[in-house]
Amino acid sequence: MNLPDEMTPEMRKALGYMIFQTAPIAHALRADGWEIARKAEDEQAVVLFWFLKLAIEHGSMWRDKVHDELTRIAGEAKARENAR
Repeated sequence: MNLPDEMTPEMRKALGYMIFQTAPIAHALRADGWEIARKAEDEQAVVLFWFLKLAIEHGSMWRDKVHDELTRIAGEAKARENAR
């Protein structure tokens, strides 16, 4: 992945999430099989890095990609719960 020389508005938004915002996302990603250390700083770093990659790849649509992935994860978790 090549970083642009200038930060785009999308990249700024992706990197601007606070730790209390990223923790629930990290928990969902961990439930989906991502290996994320349980330290808050590690959770935030993984989520921000994921957001940054999406912002670079998808521009202004990066949040839609996050939404789609988190919706998929939640749907699979609900299906597992209903199967019990």
